[in-house]
Amino acid sequence: MCDSWLVFENFLANMGEPPPNMSIDRIDPNGNYEPGNCRWATHKQQTANRRPFKQIGLRGERNSKAKLAATDVEQIRALKGILPQWQIAQIFGVNQSNISQILAGKTWVCDTAPDPVPAFDAVGATMTSPW
Repeated sequence: MCDSWLVFENFLANMGEPPPNMSIDRIDPNGNYEPGNCRWATHKQQTANRRPFKQIGLRGERNSKAKLAATDVEQIRALKGILPQWQIAQIFGVNQSNISQILAGKTWVCDTAPDPVPAFDAVGATMTSPW
């Protein structure tokens, strides 16, 4: 995610409010969440825009049925506090319960602690650390 979007007002100024029944989508699914690569899209548009499933897990293991790669999990953790879990789930094509498990540290657990990712407080204006 681009640094300017770590301030909610910048994200809102770039993207505006989400239209009904739409959520954020990356135009290039391999690119970052940043101005010029994001749009509001329907679930159908997002499904058509998905990248192929990754096969390498967090510790380097191969799993042809895995829907998420380590980079996806990093992005999910970066979106904590910015988007609701249901919307993060839509973006990555998994259930909200998968997102909840990842954010709670019950799945995709690292051998080492991740670097702190800034999060927004309830107002969406002030940066706080989730750790």
